[in-house]
Amino acid sequence: MAVVLVVGEAYALRTIRRRPLGSVVGRRVSATGYSAQNVIGSAGIGVAAKVVGLALAVPTLAIGAMLAPLSLVTAPSGAAGVAYAVLVADALLYIFHRLSHRTTLGWASHITHHETPYFDYGVALRVEVFPVVGLAVFPLAALFGVGPEMIAIAFLIHGLYMGVLHTEVIDRLPRWFELVFNTPSHHRVHHLADDRRGHNLGSILIVWDRLFGTFRPEASGIHHYGVANLPDRRWPGFLGPVENFYRVLRPRGDLRVSAQNRPAT
Repeated sequence: MAVVLVVGEAYALRTIRRRPLGSVVGRRVSATGYSAQNVIGSAGIGVAAKVVGLALAVPTLAIGAMLAPLSLVTAPSGAAGVAYAVLVADALLYIFHRLSHRTTLGWASHITHHETPYFDYGVALRVEVFPVVGLAVFPLAALFGVGPEMIAIAFLIHGLYMGVLHTEVIDRLPRWFELVFNTPSHHRVHHLADDRRGHNLGSILIVWDRLFGTFRPEASGIHHYGVANLPDRRWPGFLGPVENFYRVLRPRGDLRVSAQNRPAT
């Protein structure tokens, strides 16, 4: 599926960029365009993230098992149980994503997803390699009666949905849809380099952002994606996620969450 999306998007962007700027689905284009090399590099980071993710799954499940006896509710079964698990996962992902932007430890891992100046389906493959903040958030699903099987299904659904959001090909969707759900338009704002507070943090639902003051609508014009004031890379490219972690966490690190260099959203 990822290959189909990446290839299809590359063809669509090539067609769109041949048109006059005013006819590009009525709105905005990226200032940096599209890079096949960036897609390949992002895919490599994604593979590394999957390997680390499997290792982190062990302590996450262990913590969840310890919390399960303290469950506050009994989750429904069948299709209703899946929908319930997706809703619980959506709330937890909002918390995780907000912590990933607002805390130094979270940003040390999450910056890898945002540092590229491109915005395409390749970026969706560029998931964070060390999501350690998740150890404090995702096991909480057990308190809401969601077992490991259901939460795995829910995260798979969220991953597929979130992946589709990383594109400039899809313009704004119907107003009623954008009022409730996260869309490519909302997520483009999330990746802008000039937004320093962390907006549109939702996964499938955008209602959390509307409720907690982190929503920001998309504006027209040329979009600049990435991280503001990003320093030059010093380590080899394949060590990028490790370098980011080091440069954020070290004392007076040049990528720390601060008033001068907050995470781009």
